[in-house]
Parts: sequence; structure tokens; C-alpha cells
Amino acid sequence: RACQQTVSLAVLEGAEVVYIAIEQTQREVGIQSEIGGRHPAHATALGKVLLAALPEDEVRSRYAGVQLQRLTHRTIVELDTLLERLREVRRAGFAVD
Repeated sequence: RACQQTVSLAVLEGAEVVYIAIEQTQREVGIQSEIGGRHPAHATALGKVLLAALPEDEVRSRYAGVQLQRLTHRTIVELDTLLERLREVRRAGFAVD
């Protein structure tokens, strides 16, 4: 509330994030979802943080045979690019949409 930002809690299911709790704010910034909603993990900051917590071989396994869906002109659509971004997330301690 103090930051006036929406806070989401999600779990990874395959290559998707599944939202299990959301505390909404009045400001509508970022990806909008609802409890039970799903988004491709590679396309959300929350998903990238969750993926970054996994070993690289597990990330590769989750994306075996999965085409990274483009949601915007900035969406990561290549696995090698995603893996490099996850290394950056690990170093920085945060991710961005």
C-alpha cells in the first residue's frame, strides 16, 4: 500500500506462472491477472524470478518443445536469450517485465 503497487504471489507450473494471491492497488501498471490466472513465465518479471531460482538444466527441461510466445515487441522469444536474462536476474536479485 505504501508503494501503491500491486503485489502478486504465483507458482510455476511447467513454463507458466499461476497466480495464487494478488493484492491490487488503484494504479494499473504491469500485467493484470486474477487468482488462478496464467501467464507465460518468460514474459513476466515474476516468472523470470521464479525461473531464475531453478538450475539451468531444469529451465531447459521446462521449455523442451515449447515455443516462447511473443506478447509484445520486447518479449524474449529465444531460449538462449531467456537463459542469459535469468543469469542477469540472479546477479541483480530482481527482474522486470
